[in-house]
Amino acid sequence: RRAKPTDRLCEMQTLDGIKAAFQLCAALLAASADAKKVDMHGHCAVVARSSVWNHEEKELDPLTGQRTGAVIASMPQWDYKIKVDPWLVFGQINIKIPGTNMELQEIWAGNVAFLDAKPDGLTITIQLGSVPEEDQQFDVIGMGKPASGGPKILGCSHLVAPGSRCQLNPTLKVLNEYQGTMALQLKLGVWQTGAIFTIDFGTSVILSESWGAEMVEEDIKVAAVRVAKFRLGPALSHVPIERRLSFGFSVTPPINEMPKIECKPVLPFPPPPPPSPPLPPPSPPPFLSVDDADCFLGGRAVFTTKPALLPGKTWVLHVTLQRWKPGVQLTLNFLGSSLREHPLRVTQLTPPTAVEQTTATSHSVVITLLASPVRDFDVRATGGVQSLGRLSCCCAQSPAPPPPSPGGPPPPLRPPQPHPPPPAPPDLYDDPFLIVGDSSLFEEGETPEEEPTRSRSSINKGEMTALTGPLVVAVFASIGGGVGCVKSRN
Repeated sequence: RRAKPTDRLCEMQTLDGIKAAFQLCAALLAASADAKKVDMHGHCAVVARSSVWNHEEKELDPLTGQRTGAVIASMPQWDYKIKVDPWLVFGQINIKIPGTNMELQEIWAGNVAFLDAKPDGLTITIQLGSVPEEDQQFDVIGMGKPASGGPKILGCSHLVAPGSRCQLNPTLKVLNEYQGTMALQLKLGVWQTGAIFTIDFGTSVILSESWGAEMVEEDIKVAAVRVAKFRLGPALSHVPIERRLSFGFSVTPPINEMPKIECKPVLPFPPPPPPSPPLPPPSPPPFLSVDDADCFLGGRAVFTTKPALLPGKTWVLHVTLQRWKPGVQLTLNFLGSSLREHPLRVTQLTPPTAVEQTTATSHSVVITLLASPVRDFDVRATGGVQSLGRLSCCCAQSPAPPPPSPGGPPPPLRPPQPHPPPPAPPDLYDDPFLIVGDSSLFEEGETPEEEPTRSRSSINKGEMTALTGPLVVAVFASIGGGVGCVKSRN
């Protein structure tokens, strides 16, 4: 492929070439990336890029042989790139380029099917080639002073391929066109040796130089044919990759429309596979219900944008609380195997009037609730997070428990019960040993001196004297302010 004039201009290393082509080369490089994303807006063809500049002719320097002298002529030059979708070989695009002194110089990725040059501009019909330029574009280059509006697309034709009933999936490609002869190639998706191809050109053509297939007998003796038949030979493996699974031939004169192609395979094709089962419905996003033991506010947290495998991608956690209490601090503890390498980074809390970030670690963040009428908020963050492990709250007193639910009538009051009789006094002689007061051993009005059957000895302080008879009394000095006695049945 020969270089364009603009390419040769950009490659010039002389000071004159750099000065003349600096702006043009910058525009071409900047437009190269933009041309890949041209929106068609529903049209069959649109102008993807326009470039207009002044081409200067200078005097030739006899010493260097370069044109570095004075400017002897200056002529505006233009270059238009037009995108076509869908792109189909032999498709035709009609355009008009208004202007004065307009002259067409070159067309890339297409051929001129019709040209009408008038004082007010050019009307051109371009026939698309088999290989477009980047982003399905062809290039029109010329000289003259174009109007400010640029080219106008008049219409498109032959952009729909004729129906093909060939299961071998052929694709027609134009290899070249030279001196009234066009070389064609049919690339197949499936190769079957011996398969018959029938091609209807729509007009009489002369076929020559076939390869990869042979013409059937009845067509060999005919000088010009409209419908030709080819039989595939063995698949060629020693040819370049672009010619494998292909056959080709030359036609004279060149054709201007896509021919109709049919084929007859020699081997049966397997039945088509059954349709794929429908995809299951998407699973709901993962969520965490807040445990009342962790946070008395209650609620749930759900990932509206799930954390991706790429740690740098932003994910969103939506938190909804059943109750809202300003001043409460929520702690969100996240889980993830790569949080050490890709720690948690909170980028935004919304709404900012409802929550604010207090502190954060590589795996958790503490958020303080503000006075706000809302009860939910979003956490936008990055990091190697896989799920939310726990949501807890602190630093505020939990609300009082709710009052008991109203029940039935209160139970009836019990009738007053009579007081039980006082217990009988214990029998002092039921216990073999009993400590009593010093006067409880005697009957009312009885004194020790009045008991004739009892005899005693003198009792000194801290000393006990054995008494004769059935009663033994031990006397201790100053026990609780009185005398204690131990009484025995002996």
